[in-house]
Amino acid sequence: MKVATYQMASCSGCHVALVNLGLDLIEPLSKGELVFSPVLVDSKDVSEADVAFIEGGVRNRENLEMLKKLRDKTETLVAFGTCACFGGVPGIGSAFKAADLLSEAYGDDFLPEGIPILEQRVDPVDAHVKVDYYFPGCPPPPKLLKSNIQRLLEGQQPSFYDLPVCAECQRVAKKEVTHDLKRIAENFPEPDECLLSQGFVCLGSVSRGGCEAPCTHAGVPCLGCRGPIDRVFVEPTHGILYDLSRRISHFTGKTEKEVRDKLRDIVHVFYSFTLSVPELRKKDAEDVYKLINRIKV
Repeated sequence: MKVATYQMASCSGCHVALVNLGLDLIEPLSKGELVFSPVLVDSKDVSEADVAFIEGGVRNRENLEMLKKLRDKTETLVAFGTCACFGGVPGIGSAFKAADLLSEAYGDDFLPEGIPILEQRVDPVDAHVKVDYYFPGCPPPPKLLKSNIQRLLEGQQPSFYDLPVCAECQRVAKKEVTHDLKRIAENFPEPDECLLSQGFVCLGSVSRGGCEAPCTHAGVPCLGCRGPIDRVFVEPTHGILYDLSRRISHFTGKTEKEVRDKLRDIVHVFYSFTLSVPELRKKDAEDVYKLINRIKV
C-alpha cells in the first residue's frame, strides 16, 4: 500500500500526532510505502498513492494546486485533522479580507513577491475535491487515529464516532439555575458538576466525542475541536449557536437573546474550528454573517 501525506494551512500538529504514534505507526506502515510526505521527508514530486492524508485547509493557490494533484493521483483521500475537515482555527481568517490580514501581521510595506497568493477564504478540503474519509481532531485522538490508520491500511472501513463529548464526560448536570455566565479564567469550577450547568460555556453537547473528554475532566470547557455531531449538520432546526444558546438559557434563566448579547465574541466562542463550513454558515439559525461584524482584529 502506497501512502502520501501533505500539509496545507495548519500548524503541522496532526503530522506530529502521526509521528507520536511511534511503534504503533511503524507496524502498519511496514506493510506499505511512504511515497510522498514533504513534512516528514524531502520529496518534491507527487507520486501515485493508495491513501493520502491531507492536513490543513486551503488558504492559498499552491494549496489548491497540490490538493488537486493529490486527488488525481490518490485512490483514497483522507481529510486529516480539523483544519482539513472544517477549516479549523485558520478558518477564522475568512472573516477578514486577505489584504487586511497581511497588513495587520506584516505592516503596509509587505511585498508578497514569490509567495503563493492568499485566497479570500480558508476552505475545508471537501470544498474543492472529493473526500473519502474524515479524521477530525486538533489533533485527532491517538487511540482513534491508531485504529483508523490500521483499518485503512488493511483495506477496511475506518470507524465512525458521532456521540457528543458529554457521552464521555463524567460530570453530572444539576438543575439549579446559576443566573450568570462565567469565564474559566476568573472562576474555579466545581470538580464533579457539569460545566454548562455551572454557567461555563462548554460545547460538549454539540461537539463530536471520541476524545475521551480530557478537557472537561481537567475542568476546562470543551471548545469543539472535533467539530459538530451530525445532528448539527443535517437537522435544519439545530445549530451550534442555536443549541448552545437554548441550553445556556435553561441553566442561567436568561433569555436566548440575553445569552447572545452577553457573549459578544460569538464567532470565536462557538465557531473557533468551524467558521469555514458552508453547511453551518448558511443555516438561518446560525446567522453567522451578522455575527462576524462584531469581531475586531
